[in-house]
Amino acid sequence: MTHPFFTVRDEASYNGAEARESVEHMCEFDAHDNIFTMIAHDNTMLDAIDFFPKASANDWKQKGWREKVMWQFLRDFHEAVAEHVDNEARR
Repeated sequence: MTHPFFTVRDEASYNGAEARESVEHMCEFDAHDNIFTMIAHDNTMLDAIDFFPKASANDWKQKGWREKVMWQFLRDFHEAVAEHVDNEARR
């Protein structure tokens, strides 16, 4: 198993250690290409998959949903990276 490049901070959750352990367990599932991992309130799914009643999630693999959303969470870092680059350029 690989290790994530960022982890849950203690300040971002009720119990940081428990949250990190949960993420580690979830990563085991996410590593399999026959499992489509979804997290509640993940807005990266909104533009990539169809929701009830329009569609069923039963055919997620044929529709390529996993591949469409796999790296979408990285867009959350866009603003932070841009700010970091700006700060570095000012030095």
